[in-house]
Amino acid sequence: MTSVLNVDTIADKAGTGPVALTKQHAAKAWAYSVVSGGTPALTDSFNVSTITDVGVGDYKFNLVSAMNNATFATSITPQYSTASGSNSFFHQEDGSDKATTSFGLDHFQNGTKADPTRESGIIFGDLA
Repeated sequence: MTSVLNVDTIADKAGTGPVALTKQHAAKAWAYSVVSGGTPALTDSFNVSTITDVGVGDYKFNLVSAMNNATFATSITPQYSTASGSNSFFHQEDGSDKATTSFGLDHFQNGTKADPTRESGIIFGDLA
């Protein structure tokens, strides 16, 4: 027997809030952006309102809904259009670039701050 469930909203038992996930952890925010001339532009996102260009290889992701605290986990993947063999990674300072409503990233390529051509990222943690 086939079943179909069509709903507009799933709420908690009281009908006043979202359903709590138990024994699961869903992403609280994600973003994909294209960087052109050092300026990032959101291509697609969830719970990320804007990306601020702070300087070469230095970006601030601004969240729509605040996190419960600044100890949430981030995973970012910068992508460069340079020749293969060059290394790239992001570096987040000692937590000083993290707040409940944003987090900052520094992008490096071969040991020097550089702007990626594209980047994608995801956040896990608890919303406020």
